[in-house]
Amino acid sequence: MENNNAELEALRSKAIDYCSKGDFDKAVDIHKDIITKYKDSDEACANSYASIGDIYLTLRKLELAEDYLRKALGYDPLDSKCHYLLGFTYSVSSQWDRAIKEFELSVKQEPDEPEYLRGLGWALCSSGKKAEGLKYLGRAISLAPDNENILTDLAVVYLKNGDPDKAREYAERAVKINPESALAREVLHNILRIMGGLRTIRRSTSEKHFGIYQMKVKLVGSEPAIWRSFRVSGNITLYKLHRILQVVMGWDNYHLYEFRVGKTRYGEPDPEWGMEIKSARRVRVGEIFTMVRAKFIYFYDFGDGWQHEIVIEDILPTKQELKHPVCIKGKRACPPEDCGGIGGYADLLRIIRNPRDEEYQRMMTWLGGEFDPEYFDLDNVNRGLRRIR
Repeated sequence: MENNNAELEALRSKAIDYCSKGDFDKAVDIHKDIITKYKDSDEACANSYASIGDIYLTLRKLELAEDYLRKALGYDPLDSKCHYLLGFTYSVSSQWDRAIKEFELSVKQEPDEPEYLRGLGWALCSSGKKAEGLKYLGRAISLAPDNENILTDLAVVYLKNGDPDKAREYAERAVKINPESALAREVLHNILRIMGGLRTIRRSTSEKHFGIYQMKVKLVGSEPAIWRSFRVSGNITLYKLHRILQVVMGWDNYHLYEFRVGKTRYGEPDPEWGMEIKSARRVRVGEIFTMVRAKFIYFYDFGDGWQHEIVIEDILPTKQELKHPVCIKGKRACPPEDCGGIGGYADLLRIIRNPRDEEYQRMMTWLGGEFDPEYFDLDNVNRGLRRIR
């Protein structure tokens, strides 16, 4: 028995290690092996079913996450963590009534667990029951005053509730606790922007010309690839490149952004964040990139985590300024804003390809009635680029 326990723990540790490295497929395979090998152990099977469900939730494969978490609950219907993860699963797809039911079950089992209280509070607020939701979020933060995730949730709820001062208080606490939290920084940024508290930075008026840069941007993780090839003046700032990328890709510029060139980060710096982020408004493309095939990363929406790889395809040396950016070619539609990142987008596509799916009608309504993942209108993109000043 001791040998079996040691072997089981070794397998679980190995699965955890694979997850930490981002190799989720191998972690899932290990847990499936555990379920087969230890089929007579309810505890082993329940743990592995729950772990697989948690992995699929991380990957935003929500149907699979729900299936495996339900299997885990078949062994222990009172497992509070499984109910919490199931509530989280329903929250991602905005099924608030179902999420509330699961979070309530987890809170009933462990009434002093801050994360469970947070989940229930957020779901209630999102369903329109803000007063009741704030009570749970308030209790959660009283139990875990340094939890930046709860603080960020409170900031968002108060902002939506028309209380930006209270929202700012919670967001600033979240950023102070963890300056590396991209989501907390984005929430604070949006609050300050709404309050008119962000600084404006004048553009530099350098007369130097850097030629014309041809770039290719690809949405990391998209399969088949979502990409664009376009040309810009090397004299533009990284901030203007951000605005161009929004149009080129098809985003709506609702969220924060950041460029990463090697170990250097460019974006919208703020001293309150306590992070080394250089201003994207004060550096030009031609000042940073001098060689063809140079690569860098563009992040957009730290919540959904859209990551773009950009390659300098060519540098055309000329003193003649490009009047406006030009998109040369591209493939496939940009994912909808706030659809949950690459994993959420994959789930969206799976649902809308199957009219019999129970989520089909809700998803199509959310999309506004139609969405073609293969659609790309080059002329429309260039019309948008001509409007950028």
